[in-house]
Amino acid sequence: MINPLVFNGSATAPGGTNSDGVTPFNGQVFFNPQPGKIGALQAFQFNGPTVFTWDFGVIKRTPITETSNVEFRAEFFNILNHPVFFVGNQNINSNTFGKITTTFTAPRVIQLAVKINF
Repeated sequence: MINPLVFNGSATAPGGTNSDGVTPFNGQVFFNPQPGKIGALQAFQFNGPTVFTWDFGVIKRTPITETSNVEFRAEFFNILNHPVFFVGNQNINSNTFGKITTTFTAPRVIQLAVKINF
């Protein structure tokens, strides 16, 4: 399975960044900082698309008598079933650095309910 990357895959070595002391390859962008130095890449530099979900609910009350009724409820979570991809691994030394391996939101969920009020 090929996982999409947040950036061009040629910016990193196949197994993450090169080990310390190894000559960088042509076009390498991500490097480990020298011992005792702070790196230039800030924490959580990369993120995926913005979270976008719509929830929707409908209620229908039908009277039975003067004091009782039946209520039908339908709720839809993430009604458009729009996936939001999650970039979880921020470790530049990992094989999955920058790869989108999962989604941030759940798929569409539909919930139905019937309630009798008296």
